[in-house]
Amino acid sequence: MRFLLLLASASATTVAVRAQTADTTQQADTVMKTGTVEEVRITARNIVRKADRFVVNVENNPTAIGKNGLEMVAVSPGVWVGEDYLSINGRRGTRLMIDDRMVEGDFDELKRRLQAIRAEDIRRIEVIPMSGADHDANTSAGIIAIYLRRQRDDGFEGNVSTRYSNSGRYGYSLSPSAGLNYRRGPLSLYSSVNGWHGRGLYTVDGVAEYVASGVRNFSDSQSDHDYRDGNARLGAIYDLAASHSIGMEGYLKTHNDDSRVSSRSDNRTPVGADTHFTDNRSSYRSHARYPGGSMTANYIWQLDTLGSVFKVIGSWNSHSSTSDVRSHNKYLRGMLSNPAAAMSGDSLYANTSGVDYNMFNVTADLDYKFDDKNSFKAGTKFYNSRMFSDQFYEGLDSRVDPAEWRPVGRLNFSNDYVERIAAAYAILTTTLWEKIDVVSGLRGEQTFFRPRTV
Repeated sequence: MRFLLLLASASATTVAVRAQTADTTQQADTVMKTGTVEEVRITARNIVRKADRFVVNVENNPTAIGKNGLEMVAVSPGVWVGEDYLSINGRRGTRLMIDDRMVEGDFDELKRRLQAIRAEDIRRIEVIPMSGADHDANTSAGIIAIYLRRQRDDGFEGNVSTRYSNSGRYGYSLSPSAGLNYRRGPLSLYSSVNGWHGRGLYTVDGVAEYVASGVRNFSDSQSDHDYRDGNARLGAIYDLAASHSIGMEGYLKTHNDDSRVSSRSDNRTPVGADTHFTDNRSSYRSHARYPGGSMTANYIWQLDTLGSVFKVIGSWNSHSSTSDVRSHNKYLRGMLSNPAAAMSGDSLYANTSGVDYNMFNVTADLDYKFDDKNSFKAGTKFYNSRMFSDQFYEGLDSRVDPAEWRPVGRLNFSNDYVERIAAAYAILTTTLWEKIDVVSGLRGEQTFFRPRTV
């Protein structure tokens, strides 16, 4: 970390300046001067390169003020944030961890979790391009690990903020947030509430003409997208002793998404002296809901002053999604010379799909530092998850009177998937020279799964 500290009109004979980073403390040389101290410069390392990861020290970094977790992750080494993905060095499937707890969900969930974190509340970000034996196989695309700071002083600490953007007739977005922390002696409480509301309006027009064949295509579409998201977090940490602590955290989320799309496409194709035409009109409406939540409990034992630690973390995660879709398409096809003889038709279908996901996970990890150059890590894990998903299509049959909805059997299904994993690992790390680390590890894992499709 590099920053400039200015002391203006400070008359003193001795000035001591101290800067605190996430891992180390640097103290400037004592300045002996009678009169005014014009400038003191302090330089600290903001990004540290280790054998298997980059460590970005965020705490006390003035460039983090006013930003959120997603913005800080986006400028971390090797991290790419796209429209619908988070990756390290371009590899899709990167996982996100917050305080050693894996965040489950799609990119939208990861994005919302990161946006809900104030950059000022982050101690450090670790970018792990290739995970080691201490992580599952599904983390092969890398891990972004975020570690949050704890309130140091007794009392209350709170914040309220909001962001608003407006694109005129193309839509707007509003994202208010608030947080309240409290500490008294060994007890620390923390909470946050975040919301997002926005609307996007899009219009696309297109014309394609093929001179050689005389074919002409016209198209246009209008879409209206409205979303309402929110999440809340409440947690507590209690220090049993100087080196022992327990914690618990609850998290709730909700997501509602409404989309409306209407489109038109016309085709004109010369056929001899006549012209064949095909006109399509379609409309699409969808409503999606994504509620969910999680509970986490942990025990942490700080073994020594070198940073050795033993952790036990248990978590339960549950989320679901439901989606309702209605789609209507009409077409008219014929020759321009005789439009009355044109063929017409339409289709109307409905689709309802849903997913219910429940996961329980418990881990026990030991990270022991022999000295500043040698360390040993070992741990065990048990993971149990169950996911149920289904999809139901039906179409409106107008061949009967009155028209009735009928299932589209080939598109309907339900899945019930169960997975259990038990694993253990051990890792030894040795620093041979200042910039050469040797890491060796071993992992054993047993997996049970039971897919069932109806």
